[in-house]
Amino acid sequence: MKKKGADFMLVMEFSDVIERSRVNNVFLRKGPRQPQLGSLALIGHHMIFSPAPTSVDSTDGKKHNDELWLLHRAVDRVTVEQISKDGASRAGRLILKCKNFMICIFDMEDLDDCTAVARSIEKLSSLSKLYYKVIKRNIQRNYPFYYRCPFTVLDDGWTAFETEQEYAKLTLRCKDGWRISSVNKGFQVCSSYPEMVIVPKGIGDDYLRISATFRDGGRFPVLSFYHKETKSCLIRCGQPLIGPVNRRCKEDETILKSLLSSTSKGVIVDTRTRALAQSAKSRGVHHDSNYKLNFLFFVDVLLLYNSNVSSLIMIL
Repeated sequence: MKKKGADFMLVMEFSDVIERSRVNNVFLRKGPRQPQLGSLALIGHHMIFSPAPTSVDSTDGKKHNDELWLLHRAVDRVTVEQISKDGASRAGRLILKCKNFMICIFDMEDLDDCTAVARSIEKLSSLSKLYYKVIKRNIQRNYPFYYRCPFTVLDDGWTAFETEQEYAKLTLRCKDGWRISSVNKGFQVCSSYPEMVIVPKGIGDDYLRISATFRDGGRFPVLSFYHKETKSCLIRCGQPLIGPVNRRCKEDETILKSLLSSTSKGVIVDTRTRALAQSAKSRGVHHDSNYKLNFLFFVDVLLLYNSNVSSLIMIL
């Protein structure tokens, strides 16, 4: 009963931020299909464009009478423009720039409707993130857990890929230097990591948990790639949360140092620019003296594998 109440509250929150649930006579000027007239509807997780019956025959000779569904969280930027610069018309233009670089442009007869739809999409695109933070970091409030498959599923995708078996193959290639850890069981340590990760063999789970508190997003160092011939490895982790007092984490330093032998060397690669990294509020920049690794900003990772580098730590 408690779960149903929480779900009902979530639906109510979605409906509260939708200022215009439907707008008619909307012209799709640019998008994944040819321009056509239709209507625009907003629901909890999606924006739906429904073509008008008179506009199903597009200029490319194909019929596009199916609905166009766009996930709110796929939208990166929302812009509203008035079509008539001299104010002679109240028509508005809605521009949606998506995270996959797709751009959708909709023309509406009323600028107020256009602005209301834009505000609604902006709020809906960030609402699930808000719920993830507020409601006990419950990731099951996000859209994938609300999705209902329209066809019968014959195979169980959750069992098609056995993580432990696949990781076991990787650890065999890496010899004895790595192990499989379930420290992130239930995604308690890092929400963006899988439940099982590959970490250095000599490092315990307690060190990983402490390192997670020192890294942005809880992303402690984990193995991402291993080159069998050169025995080079690629480690990924979040930026260090050093802060204004130049905070250190000896457990985190121990993890990275364990990747190197007395004859090998490693490189820390920060994919941010130097200016961006140093201007971050957390001052997330490594100190070379603490980690005893070379430090580079925003470089071509592939070039480093041609050099004599045994460990490459990438900061994402």
